[in-house]
Amino acid sequence: MSKIICIILLLLVASLLPVQAQEARVPDVAGLNVPQAVAALNRVGLRLGSITGVLWTADSPTPAGTIQSSSVAAGDLVAAGAAVDVTIASVPNVTLRYDDNDFSVINQSGTTLVVPGLTFTALDGPRPAALGIDRFFTDSLKVGDCLQVWSISRRDPKAWDGCDFFYWISTTNPEVHFWTALNGVSQFNVSLGGVEYGVCPAAAAGSEPQDCPLLLPVNAADDITPYIQFTYTTDALVIYNRTSDRWMSLAGLTAGGVPLSEAAQYSSVLDVARFPLLAPGQCALFGTGPAPEDCQPIATGSATFWLADFTLTGTSTGEEYTCPAATPANRTLCIMPR
Repeated sequence: MSKIICIILLLLVASLLPVQAQEARVPDVAGLNVPQAVAALNRVGLRLGSITGVLWTADSPTPAGTIQSSSVAAGDLVAAGAAVDVTIASVPNVTLRYDDNDFSVINQSGTTLVVPGLTFTALDGPRPAALGIDRFFTDSLKVGDCLQVWSISRRDPKAWDGCDFFYWISTTNPEVHFWTALNGVSQFNVSLGGVEYGVCPAAAAGSEPQDCPLLLPVNAADDITPYIQFTYTTDALVIYNRTSDRWMSLAGLTAGGVPLSEAAQYSSVLDVARFPLLAPGQCALFGTGPAPEDCQPIATGSATFWLADFTLTGTSTGEEYTCPAATPANRTLCIMPR
């Protein structure tokens, strides 16, 4: 009899445990921009995969700068946690031109591109390889400015139409050779402020110059909120992205001594999300009480730094900002420059 009771109790406990979904239905992301697509995919337990671009024309089915198609059709069932690749229709303003030993970034926007944090990263290969615009001691490209890097010794840059002035380097260090199959790479991505703007194929050995067109924001800040929002009670705090179409970045930020972008500060981080970026409607939740905003928590932590006045540091302005402590029976909203 006791064994029967134990079995019944075990079955009862098992029935009370949450059942993790094994499959997810792919949402329709056509016509959305990337932050909106990430939010839609994350809500059903899916992740955004690679992003490729196609030329937008008047006949394109979606507006310029939005997703035209995805690797899995809307409504299809896939394994929970699966990646969905997307294609974005755009009018490129930058051309990446490269062969197996040199790589150039050509600004074709007709205006200055302000792109601090622009980074090119190999997505595979025998060793990590990447290059940031900071290596060229600039964070912007004026009309006629181009970046160029060589994987072999070179005395001067290679001329291209549209390039009146070069920021350029020549280095045999393979940790910089992100674009070439000679370094074992098959593809690389382009990111800005932690946001991926495209994936390009690597140059095959002995290849002729090839182009990978991209659409980058004229100002890197255009795709990221210029502010951080904290909403809190004495029981819980959320960092909340209330926008409909932009990222909120926690990168480099510290609040009350807590590094907000470090996953180690959280007891859980949604593995399909693009943390430390918050997509529209997403939030990072601290505390033990209910979230004081209607949002999707993608990271949860137990720190309680907001029970006293707390300082936000690491902002793009270089300034420090202070939010007031939570007060009983009240909901506090503190919005500070990013």
